[in-house]
Amino acid sequence: MYGNDFMRYKEIRDALIEEQLGGEIVDVVNSPPHYTAGGIEAIDAIEAALSDEGFRGALKANVLKYLWRYEKKADPISDLRKASWYLDRLIAAQEKIRT
Repeated sequence: MYGNDFMRYKEIRDALIEEQLGGEIVDVVNSPPHYTAGGIEAIDAIEAALSDEGFRGALKANVLKYLWRYEKKADPISDLRKASWYLDRLIAAQEKIRT
């Protein structure tokens, strides 16, 4: 949908983020710095704002999103790891229903 120009923009943006953080390695899968604002992770704010069912739907949507486009990315493994991260979170949310 966005094409190669957008993907190139993201590569440049990610390189700038790493540079701004003093060249340290940034875990863009488990703790991306651009997803934290005001001391709270975006995923935690989303969970707090939605019903349990809505939150599971959001997690499922993210799994599908990352699986849908990983082959078109410069770093497909990163998107597969992100899909896995959201899937693990979905599994944990689903397990809470059983208890």
